[in-house]
Amino acid sequence: MTVAQTILLIVIVIVIIYFIKNVEEYNISPSYLEEIDLAEKQQQLKINKSQYQKFLKERKLLDKFLLKYNENNGGTNLEFGYNTLKETDEKTLGFCPLGEYYQKQKDLEFSDKPEHLQYCVECRNCQEKPNWYLGSGCLGDQDSECQFGKLPLDLYLRGHTKNSLFHKALPQHKHKFVKGVNKFSEFNHTH
Repeated sequence: MTVAQTILLIVIVIVIIYFIKNVEEYNISPSYLEEIDLAEKQQQLKINKSQYQKFLKERKLLDKFLLKYNENNGGTNLEFGYNTLKETDEKTLGFCPLGEYYQKQKDLEFSDKPEHLQYCVECRNCQEKPNWYLGSGCLGDQDSECQFGKLPLDLYLRGHTKNSLFHKALPQHKHKFVKGVNKFSEFNHTH
């Protein structure tokens, strides 16, 4: 063994011994991890509630549009997007992120506690089949109610406004992107 290899081996042994002696300083206690987890869940609840308030503003505008659309089309009853259902427990609104609902536990009363975020589950994907869309639900403690049919162009346009919370509810569709002059590419997508 050369002198350089011996020195390198000694340095490696010293680093290992130093690491072993000081490893206790780097151990993270389970209670510390629980505190971090609780803080993350509390932050998630704040984000969920904030997003829900933003959603309510957009929902109000969409409801005005749908009311006008239904009146102008012979009293149709077109529904679209995240919305409450008759059975929705209002206490659960804004608890889960949009696109998820609070799946009630039979023996557990709803509580706005961070540890109950584990009961938020993804809503049924209405876009699994062509021409299906989210008609209502997917808020609070209610799953999606899927609808079949075509939506008015105005809804597509509204769903494509910047950062619209309703884009995800649209049926699978194509986008055209301009790549230079008169060149388009299309792709189907769902969210």
